[in-house]
Amino acid sequence: TVIAGVPGSYAGKLGSTIVALHRERVRWVTIRTRCLGGAASVLDAHHLQNQLTEVVSKRRASRPAAAALKRLRVVIECLGFIDISSVVSCVTDHSNPTTRGSMELGACTVCVDPSSCFTAHRMTMPFILEQCTSGMVCCVAFTGCHDDIKDEKLADAQSLIRIVNPDAAFLLAAEGLVSRTNDFDLILSEKSFNRDEAKRARYLLSHSRTPSTSARGEIQEVNLDFSAPILRGALSARLRSLSHMTSSSTNHSAGLGKVLAVQGLVTFITKSSSLRIEAKVKNHVITPVPPSGGPITPTPPSGAPITPTPPSGKSTTNTRRYNMKFYGFNLDESSLKDWLRLSGRQKPSRKCRKTRRNLTTSEIKHIQSSHATDPLPDGIFFNGTHYSSLLDNSKSYQHPCLERFITEYLEKENLKIDIFNKKLENQEFVDLFD
Repeated sequence: TVIAGVPGSYAGKLGSTIVALHRERVRWVTIRTRCLGGAASVLDAHHLQNQLTEVVSKRRASRPAAAALKRLRVVIECLGFIDISSVVSCVTDHSNPTTRGSMELGACTVCVDPSSCFTAHRMTMPFILEQCTSGMVCCVAFTGCHDDIKDEKLADAQSLIRIVNPDAAFLLAAEGLVSRTNDFDLILSEKSFNRDEAKRARYLLSHSRTPSTSARGEIQEVNLDFSAPILRGALSARLRSLSHMTSSSTNHSAGLGKVLAVQGLVTFITKSSSLRIEAKVKNHVITPVPPSGGPITPTPPSGAPITPTPPSGKSTTNTRRYNMKFYGFNLDESSLKDWLRLSGRQKPSRKCRKTRRNLTTSEIKHIQSSHATDPLPDGIFFNGTHYSSLLDNSKSYQHPCLERFITEYLEKENLKIDIFNKKLENQEFVDLFD
């Protein structure tokens, strides 16, 4: 079973929903595809085929009695701007004859969020239509929050995809959750991919199974790893600004590039648990990370580095790693790092010492009011409104000793500033990416 979708389409959550089914005599294995280098639209076919070979070899090496008890179902999660035909080719045209003969592709399902299906000027998100190719995909799951089935965005997305794939079944799976038995049967079908109608469509469209991306460029993937928690309010504000930046040239002038989607795993300063981030052009979602013990995944190949897991209850900020993945065109890693740094705790700047010249009018009024009833020099009295002199009958609204009070005020404030600056020098500031 193949489940595909662009970032933010809840394809991963739909895969978790499928694997969570407790069906007898079925053993689940989840394989997640990955891309080559920094190209978010180029599948790492070698990695996927190695994972499939490892799953089949472990299955064949297991005890016959144990292997006969449960059937093996493999769920391939294709999350990204990847053409689904390349994933299908890795399964149907596997380089290992033993692996190719031991498995069969049952059905392909694509997740589409109507709220982020269209970008600026009613253009579609890259690779959404390629992922819904007729003959490859038998089900299209619309994963937006559909309180009204007559929603205009949902109707537009269904009409567009129906033109691309007239035979696909449409499912409603709000945020990747499926509850109907018929929907599960369609997603887990074992014969949909090999139907005569699907084979005919694949043969007729075989000349366009490798679409050209020269017209729109190659989608990049920039992965930023960091170890410090960030501010939730600052991150939410910056994610909301992505929709405006994508629909204008602001992000190009700022050097970010054209950001299409953001995914990541972060921890906020006021929270102790990790949260998963999914940001699309139109909206963003922050959800808690599910507890460990999820779907079974193949073990890494021998010799691969294994990241040690901290003991339970002893996880610290220095031992946990967080990351943010940016998908888009012409992305600049250094600019994206500066963009993300503004969501973290900022280093306080040094304060400048105060002088008589840079005192504000409100500060002088505060000094005057706090010393209004202080002792007066001989020959001067205060009538509650102004100060009068008995010698020359002069009047003033300021205390005669105001300059002395200002000098004392400056000494106290500058002492506080010096203490603050000294603490700031001794304080160690950790950068988000250190």
